[in-house]
Amino acid sequence: STTKQRLEKSQLSRDKKSDDYRITEKILESLEEQILSKVFPSMQTFLADYLCSDEVALLPLAPKSVVLQDNMTKCHMIFDTFQKALAVTLHIRKVGISPNDLLSNYDIPTLDIGIEQPLLGSTSMQYSVKNFQATQLTRHPLPSEIDHWPRVSPPKFRRLIVPPVPTSGGFGSHEKIKEEINHQRGTTRFLFLNGLGNSVFSKYMDWLQQEDQGPSGNHSSEYELQIFINRVREVLKKYDTSGSGVELWMPQNKTHCYIGMRSNADAAKAISELQGKRVLISPSDICVQSIQAAQCSCDVFASDRLFLDWADITHRSVKKSSRLDRADGKGLENGEPTRSECTSLTENVKVPGLVVIPNYITEEMESILVATVTGPTASWFQEQERPSGGKVARRVQHYGYVFDYASADVLRDKTAAGACCPPLPAVSSSFGSHLKVPNKVYTDKALCDCNDDEISNFIDEAVIHRQGWELLAGVIERTRRFKFPLVPEGINATKTKMGVSYPNLNQLTINEYTPGQGIGSHVDTPSAFSDGLISISLNSGVVMEFRRVGGTKSTDRKLVHLPRRSLVLMSGPARYEWEHMIVGRMTDTVDGEVTPRGYRVSLTLRTAIDTPVSPDEPPLPLGRCESFDFPPRVPNNSENGSGGLNDLVTPICERKNVHAVYDAIAEQWHHTRGKRGILWPKATDFIESLPRGSIVADVGCGDGKYFAAGWKAGAFVIGTDISEPLLRTSLGGTDGGKDLRQVAYDESGASARPAIAVADCLNLPINDECCDAAICIAVMHHLSTVGRRLQCLRELRRIVKPGGKINIQAWAMDQEEGSKRKFVVPDAFVPFNAQPRYLAKVNTNEASNQGPNMKDTAQMYAEAYDGAELNERNGLVVFQRYCHMYCNGELEDLVGQVEGLLLLESGFEAGNYYVILEATRV
Repeated sequence: STTKQRLEKSQLSRDKKSDDYRITEKILESLEEQILSKVFPSMQTFLADYLCSDEVALLPLAPKSVVLQDNMTKCHMIFDTFQKALAVTLHIRKVGISPNDLLSNYDIPTLDIGIEQPLLGSTSMQYSVKNFQATQLTRHPLPSEIDHWPRVSPPKFRRLIVPPVPTSGGFGSHEKIKEEINHQRGTTRFLFLNGLGNSVFSKYMDWLQQEDQGPSGNHSSEYELQIFINRVREVLKKYDTSGSGVELWMPQNKTHCYIGMRSNADAAKAISELQGKRVLISPSDICVQSIQAAQCSCDVFASDRLFLDWADITHRSVKKSSRLDRADGKGLENGEPTRSECTSLTENVKVPGLVVIPNYITEEMESILVATVTGPTASWFQEQERPSGGKVARRVQHYGYVFDYASADVLRDKTAAGACCPPLPAVSSSFGSHLKVPNKVYTDKALCDCNDDEISNFIDEAVIHRQGWELLAGVIERTRRFKFPLVPEGINATKTKMGVSYPNLNQLTINEYTPGQGIGSHVDTPSAFSDGLISISLNSGVVMEFRRVGGTKSTDRKLVHLPRRSLVLMSGPARYEWEHMIVGRMTDTVDGEVTPRGYRVSLTLRTAIDTPVSPDEPPLPLGRCESFDFPPRVPNNSENGSGGLNDLVTPICERKNVHAVYDAIAEQWHHTRGKRGILWPKATDFIESLPRGSIVADVGCGDGKYFAAGWKAGAFVIGTDISEPLLRTSLGGTDGGKDLRQVAYDESGASARPAIAVADCLNLPINDECCDAAICIAVMHHLSTVGRRLQCLRELRRIVKPGGKINIQAWAMDQEEGSKRKFVVPDAFVPFNAQPRYLAKVNTNEASNQGPNMKDTAQMYAEAYDGAELNERNGLVVFQRYCHMYCNGELEDLVGQVEGLLLLESGFEAGNYYVILEATRV
């Protein structure tokens, strides 16, 4: 740029049309390209070396990566910890680093510039001495979403205390003001907290000075303050139920601070539990970078007695953004909160063809549907590309037909790449016999021959039996027949005197929205779907924004609240002339009340249409792709009725959420179950009732916790399990100590080791009819299909002699009163909280070097195990186990379908259903 300025001032600039000027300008452009290609890529190395140099007097803070952006004007650095990023940010701000600091001693490579020396000037390059500006972007490593206040502009607060009665008019009565303050307290999530401010931080800094670990640079006190605040957040984090964290603002030289929770309920809980209490904070936990935990022997610091009160945001100036202007054209008043716009601002705007039906489904139906479409039997689609590039952020499922986001069109050819998806669930006239032909896909348009009363009965039966996919089929069919208020120009709707219906709905997209997620403004592709877009909101409401295409923001914009369990129809102008969107934010304002967004699932029903035959003829709806198989499965090209599905092939949900989970948690499972002798009484009684010398197959033996009962009864036990790590613990534990099974072995004088084998319960390595009895405890609830459950029963019958006994136990939908387990639907994920010390995939020495914060260690384990999640509040790794909970009589029905099994006894015990069977001759 300096050379260009010299060119402008030179004699050549007097005639800018001269050939000499154009040639020189072209040479300068070439010079610029060479500088960018040869010099600036070295800034990555310079930054890393500079931050690690001795003169900076910081710990090794080399970034993981450095990326130059925006024509080399910005540098994006990524660090592996929050503390490192914070230290570099504060250092750059306080000490200052400029391009001249980094590049002044750098030897410029030889450049072929072709410019005369007088014009170029000195051969040494001159660099800017203006300091870099540093802004820390995130607190957490590579977050998927930003839901924290910007650090560059923190809010200001005011306490929500009831003021005295005003002496002059204009403010209303004292009771009215008190009522307004109480209303604000009931909606805010911010707190005033006295006793945990700079007074505690001062104690901490005094301790640093005494330990000769005080500030070593201009930035240190600010750096330590940020670390202190971060530790206080961790202390307060237990009051956060959302898992998104707690915000904290600490004014300088004050004894008070402000807390931002994620909901009013969390804030109320913090007030009730912290009021008048003291908080203990350890400096060894505060100063992760400056203090070695092993050398810290001081006492923890106690805060003053805490006083908490409600607080709210006070804005310093008028928000000038046009997006937040009122619908009446007036700007926001001074001090008015710049929160999300209220739906009442656009209540006078009408969107023709928009219909919202509240409470379209019941609360019980909602809970069943949410548990089903987000549970283990759901078919989440692979990540899809957006037309503008990148991936679709939210998770989606497609049924009937796939909507391709990259092309913004329906994939009509089922054989095309990416077009394979499960069919829509269909309704039959009989709930108990809805499987006309298992796994067969039907494509006729009028598959359901039920009347409206039968549809209602079908839905009621599905709710009673808590069958989610059957319920979804009933809701879809009821929606096809629903009579909506008349809307103009419905292209593919059936109009009657009662209203408009959409009988050809043939495509379902299920969208998952986490708090803060949204969707951009759009009109659903007219060439892909006909008139009538229907969406049902589950688990949480949301405000949807409508804008007339080409209209103005003041008169052609509508904010519509879609309550949970509501249905919205977009037809006619609302379908084709108005764009709709969901703004990505954490809260919505509905009729003056701020409501936090929750986890939301939407069921979007549309009519996919075929390509038109001719321009003069409207396109016809595509045929329905439906199935009576629940849950719906992705079909293949097989012609037989089974669809080519082999029950011996383990589904992915069992491989990932059963086999892999038990392999990972084997040690902890053995410690908490086998060593403590946790046995089901009915299974123990069954084993003890067998004659001495019986050969007993323990199918799915796990860590062999029933081996001891078998040996005590004088039986020879053969144990099989699909998990090798879990099966290895059945040999007597890995810690060298004796457990209950070894004691029993010593007393009984049984063989030195149990007979064990890694095997699938559907294909056992045991000869036909060679066992006197078999037990299968807590195994069948991990089988995800009816076919696999029946195959397990057949295999148990195959290995047991005629006259032999079989005992089976599995989890029940109905749990005992007071039980912590409550199941909404039969198929669900059941969490298992694993302690990191029992997990073995991460090197323990490497984990211990992560510092005293268990959350950091647990994060390493969560990343090492596929599908595991980190519980940030207690530092545990959460695994999700697939389980099918049996309804009353379901086990008996399965037994009745297997030849050669006689039911002797059935019942309920401690949250489990059990059956005792006798093998008979076939």
